[in-house]
Amino acid sequence: MDAVSGSSTPAADQPGLPDLIAALPPRLGGRGQPGRSHDDPRSVAVTYMMQANARLLRPQLSDEPAMELSSVRGLGELQANWATVRAEWDALRSSYDRLPTMERILGGPPGWDGSWEWFSINSFSRWEPRARAAVPATVELLEGVEGLVQAAFSILKPGTFLHPHRGTNTGVLRGLMGIVVPEPEACGTLVGDCRMDLSEGVMELFDDTFEHAAWNAGTTERVALLLEIRHPARGLPDRFNRLCQRAYRHHAVVQKGIERLEPLMLELEES
Repeated sequence: MDAVSGSSTPAADQPGLPDLIAALPPRLGGRGQPGRSHDDPRSVAVTYMMQANARLLRPQLSDEPAMELSSVRGLGELQANWATVRAEWDALRSSYDRLPTMERILGGPPGWDGSWEWFSINSFSRWEPRARAAVPATVELLEGVEGLVQAAFSILKPGTFLHPHRGTNTGVLRGLMGIVVPEPEACGTLVGDCRMDLSEGVMELFDDTFEHAAWNAGTTERVALLLEIRHPARGLPDRFNRLCQRAYRHHAVVQKGIERLEPLMLELEES
């Protein structure tokens, strides 16, 4: 449920912005999103905050897409208990043959071929009540992940390919842990020039502002636990990033995604 990327006038060209933002250097290409805002004042303000956040964080960003799990407290514990997550997923899947699709959640043309399902656990630091009931042990493990912004089960059906794209939020990292990967040689993620083969019980952590793609070329569904985690920055960039992540949930694109997700999750209770 990322905001849509695109072009906009640099924050330094806008009158009335705080000196801190106005003095920042030009936006950073793929690491300066979200670039296109909606017309409402709140979304415009959030957009410029997120662009400023990207610039402030730039000196602390790695030139490599892959990150060490040890950089985020709680990820090691989550990976060590992946079998618990798998057991709860198996129970969840046995209750629902179909889950909300990302096409319906995003409400626009898909950036992928095939079918991509989604079960939200945490959305912009707010726990999904249905997830607390359905996967309580998973929620407890995720509560120990420092800086968690989003969490969900991400399901790629056979033959699904997510087209190359960039994340729009420079202030977060992406975690991906294999839950059900019966054909690991047929599933993978390409981040920049780095290929990451998805395996059951293995967590990969990377910066998704690098161009990346994912696929399931197998004959069975691929299930991963997908996370967004606040970038482990230091000093003023960390404090500003925390503020930006709280503000980002109020962007119109994010709000509309949350509004579309709610009735889809309610449908699960009625099925």
